Order: sequence, then structure tokens, then C-alpha cells
Amino acid sequence: MSAIKFSLDDSNGESHNYTMTLHLGGEGSLLAMQIMGFVAEPAIGAMLGLFDRATGSVTDLLSLDVSALLDGIDAASVGPAIAGVLADPKTHRIVKRDLVKYVHRDGKPLSNDTNFDQAFQGNYAELFKLCWEVAKSNRFLPLGSTS
Repeated sequence: MSAIKFSLDDSNGESHNYTMTLHLGGEGSLLAMQIMGFVAEPAIGAMLGLFDRATGSVTDLLSLDVSALLDGIDAASVGPAIAGVLADPKTHRIVKRDLVKYVHRDGKPLSNDTNFDQAFQGNYAELFKLCWEVAKSNRFLPLGSTS
């Protein structure tokens, strides 16, 4: 597969060019499972809470219109669980070691610790945007569409 190219702005408004290749199936599937594990608890908890309020029980889960249910999730209700995931040291190791493994920023590989540190020192908003771009391009969150 050819390289995927995109640009992101840093905290000072300067644009940076990114080039990445998709993760291979074996390591990508493991990474996808890890990412889904991070988001599963808050998302499933919120969905089940909504489902229970809408129907009075969890017994008819298979007949549920999931897209309608997802539309009803209050983002604030999942915020604390997501904040817990982001604070977990495992999340940082996965981002730094695995997620950006095949990403170059302005021609420099982010798999190199010095390049990673220099790129994101005081520039965490760009790092969060990059994580989303990598997850979206690799389709690590298989929820129909991740665009």
C-alpha cells in the first residue's frame, strides 16, 4: 500500500507534513484490540445505561438499533472513564511505541525517541490529532465509519 500523507498544525500554527504506512495485519489487529479495550468500558457502560433506560431491561440487546442508541450517548457521561484511560501509563507506552511506529513528521521517524520528544514537547494537541489520524487511517475503531 502506498504512503498516506497529511498535514497537521502544531500549537504555534505551523504546519507539519506527515507520511505514514498502515500497520501490518498481525500487529495492527493487536493494536486495534488494545485501543478497543481502552474505549470499550466507557462506551459499553454508557450504551447499556441508555439501553436500560430506554427499554427497562438488557434482555433485548440484539434487537436494539445501535446507531440510534449511540446518538443518545451523553459525551460528558463517558468523559471520566476516558480521562482514566488517557491517564493510564499503558496508554502512553502504546502511543509512543506502537501507534506512531510507521509515522514520519517532516521526514523524521517518530519511532525515534528524540524525534518524538522534540515534535511534541509543549505540543500535545498535535499529538492527539495525530493519534486520531493514525487510528482513523488504520481503521482501528471498526464502528462502521471512523471518519
